[in-house]
Amino acid sequence: MSVLDTLQSYVPPHVSNPRLSTPGPIDVPRWKEGDADKDIALNSISQMLQQQQQSATRLTLPELNLANTREVIQQRRDSFVPGTAQNGPGINNGGAAVNVKSGGISAYGYKGVTGVAGTKGSAPYGFQPEMWTALMKANAAMKAAGLGEFKVTDGWRSYESQVALKKKKPGLAATPGKSIHGLGLAADLQLTKAQQQWLYANGAKFGLYAGAGFNREPWHWQLLPSLYTRGW
Repeated sequence: MSVLDTLQSYVPPHVSNPRLSTPGPIDVPRWKEGDADKDIALNSISQMLQQQQQSATRLTLPELNLANTREVIQQRRDSFVPGTAQNGPGINNGGAAVNVKSGGISAYGYKGVTGVAGTKGSAPYGFQPEMWTALMKANAAMKAAGLGEFKVTDGWRSYESQVALKKKKPGLAATPGKSIHGLGLAADLQLTKAQQQWLYANGAKFGLYAGAGFNREPWHWQLLPSLYTRGW
């Protein structure tokens, strides 16, 4: 078996049974772990092969060092966005790469209880102005693409409403006081299937990402932490 055949059949041992999973807290983008790992691994290995060919050095299996490849995979997971395995991370409206290294309220520099005085934004639905701007830009672009406009079904949530929702939907709602909605930086949207797919492919361009995992909660969108620099 050639080195390339070996690489193409390689799936890291910890993903022998691909499943929906997340490398960090619940609001980090999710993906099919086996597919993502394989894409990243093959991309990394392809670059290694090109470098070896350019230097006219023969690549042997021991030199490949799959353990190092797994380390590369782990490092790249932090910035991996679903659907971008071939093209690299998505781009936000400031031109910087999407890079969500930490999740939850800590990603926005907040460590207290959400949904209390001082956490509600001044924009409609209690959004922070940056979140509202991102939503409106995405909505305008979606309409221009011929898909109509989405509707906002939920924005800022008080601590009390977080408690009520947790009782109603214990498997989906965040721990009360820890919801991104309680910072005015998350939105639940009413989307058609076509709008979901469009936002999944283009949301990062406008500063939005599927914080709870696109396949798990396709209606839930958050502002990229890199676009929010408020000091709480």
